[in-house]
Amino acid sequence: MTRAWFAALPLTLGCALDPGHGFATVEAASLEGRFEPGPARGLDGGFLTDEGYAVTLDLLTLDVESIGFDELRTAGGGEAFDPAHPPPGYTLCHGGHCHAEDGRLVPYAEVEAELSGGGGFARVVTLGAAAVFDLLDSAKRPLSDAVPSNELPRTSLRRIVVRARTVEVRGAVESEVLTPPRELDLTLAGAFEVASPFELAIGDEGLGAIELDVTLELDGTLFDGVDFADLPDEELQTSAVDGALGAALLTGLAGAEVSVRVKRR
Repeated sequence: MTRAWFAALPLTLGCALDPGHGFATVEAASLEGRFEPGPARGLDGGFLTDEGYAVTLDLLTLDVESIGFDELRTAGGGEAFDPAHPPPGYTLCHGGHCHAEDGRLVPYAEVEAELSGGGGFARVVTLGAAAVFDLLDSAKRPLSDAVPSNELPRTSLRRIVVRARTVEVRGAVESEVLTPPRELDLTLAGAFEVASPFELAIGDEGLGAIELDVTLELDGTLFDGVDFADLPDEELQTSAVDGALGAALLTGLAGAEVSVRVKRR
């Protein structure tokens, strides 16, 4: 789920981008990555899984390549989206997402894209990150290199996409049925994306100079559904994305919460 809000006070955090005169100018941007297990899952130095395993973390990093902001385009002839009347294939729409018949929770923006008559999402701007984020240390780093420009057109942004290249986990896992603790050492490399709904309208009156503070947060559901006692040692120390742990880690990453704070400068 993605949150967006405005703050009226000007701040000077982040990095300076090229000045200009668009409908909105991104003058600074930053990304913070962090791990928050939540009160029901948090342990000293780790977290508790839904299967009752205690995971202790020594390292949790995410190599982020870029942050993209998309608009929703329609090709004409598409159906209008009304959350009170779910479209075919969905049973309930509330809280910013719809329940798909296959069990998925699909954000409103993605449902609208399906109904858009073949239009779908189109990238408006991409901000470069190119940094490894220590999620255990809540690191915040500036974003830069706005492509194609930090001058944003008149549009309605509807989605944010965080693109990552590598996720690493080091630690141990234990429980009453799993003693002594087993070492956990995962390095998954590829092209991973976290796509979340995001709404920012840029009208004819413009927004002027703005700053974007993006936060990506992983929680204690990271290894839910994994029975560590049934896994061989090679699956606990792996780089395979198609194993039980790799699949669980990617599912947890895809379900990360992304929030965006938009500040006028």
